[in-house]
Amino acid sequence: MIFIDLVRLEQRVELSWKEKAAAALLDVRAATTSDDRKKVLTKHASLWAEVKHHLAGASTGKCWYCETRDVRSDAAVDHFRPKSKVEESPEHEGYWWLAFDFRNYRYCCTFCNSTRVDRVGGSRGGKQTHFPLLNPEDRVFEEGDIAVERPMLLDPIRATDPALLYFREDGVPEPRYGGEKGLRASKSIEIYHLNHTELVEARLETLNRVRELISLGRRYYDSWLLDGSDEPAFESVIAQLKKLCAPGAEYSAAVRDLVKGYRDSEHTWIDQVF
Repeated sequence: MIFIDLVRLEQRVELSWKEKAAAALLDVRAATTSDDRKKVLTKHASLWAEVKHHLAGASTGKCWYCETRDVRSDAAVDHFRPKSKVEESPEHEGYWWLAFDFRNYRYCCTFCNSTRVDRVGGSRGGKQTHFPLLNPEDRVFEEGDIAVERPMLLDPIRATDPALLYFREDGVPEPRYGGEKGLRASKSIEIYHLNHTELVEARLETLNRVRELISLGRRYYDSWLLDGSDEPAFESVIAQLKKLCAPGAEYSAAVRDLVKGYRDSEHTWIDQVF
């Protein structure tokens, strides 16, 4: 997971879309029953699809939750606060008033958004309509101030949330901290299904490539420092590592955790990567 600057992203959304979204909100507000409201939401469902390219562009096509760039299937626009029902609160009719609010949209892959069973690891995940809170008693049921809620799920638009996840050298995610922050990370790993076997293996493949580059860097560094004889090779290693650590690269958070782990007396050159 990487940080997404939603303020900058929202500035790119066309005024014409914002006007249509405002009209759709008026339409859904006018609905008098839950069933009517769901019909209105369905009627205007194309609206979030119209801005999906803006969301994708903010992460160079990566899922905001797992950092996978999946070209095999259509990505989804997830409503962070579900629009029509909430799994953890059966009586809740959804945050329908945020259905057309760009700030509630998250770009995610099918595998993070839909229910999937890991047939190898046995885990089950998928966000769908999940939205657990640290303070369930403060859940907002009507259009109003949602700031009183404390979401349990990590949110890529919150600057400090991505760092609550740590990726081990084998590609497995785990909480970086204990306590409440650790609880949020654990729940996010479960619901976003960040520990799915195929996803862990994909991360590990990238991390193995990083290890190969670090090994080469260590080999070339001494001669680069001494007489510059391996300068092109060393520069190539640094450039490739920088590319893999960049926010737009797949699994960049896991890569950065791995590279930072090599900061020691035998790899004094690692800081050149950052």
